[in-house]
Amino acid sequence: MVIPDRLIDIVREPIAWSLVAYGGLGMLLFSIALQRGSVTTTNAVLFTVETVLPTIVGLVLLGDRARDGRWPLMIVGCAGAIGGAVAPALHAGDDGTPANGTQADGTQAGGNPSTPTSR
Repeated sequence: MVIPDRLIDIVREPIAWSLVAYGGLGMLLFSIALQRGSVTTTNAVLFTVETVLPTIVGLVLLGDRARDGRWPLMIVGCAGAIGGAVAPALHAGDDGTPANGTQADGTQAGGNPSTPTSR
């Protein structure tokens, strides 16, 4: 791949436009996910997808391989990365409150019970 010398050549490249579009779409979907769920869960899902999807694409479509005899290490590493991302999401509400921080009576965690949150 050759990097164009002139800016107009970059603007004419479809891959440049797709990078901008996919970046915008990613930010939009991430912000929607943050509005609907907890930060911990959203980031865990994002990190897991960012780890697993490129690994699968590389192994299945691009011919990537682990070095000879290193397959178990690769599997343990991927499982550890996924487990490390998912574990905080599973335990996000272990302090007695749901992961979104709202208690059963409608108040925020640690807040005044006489002032329910608006829904």
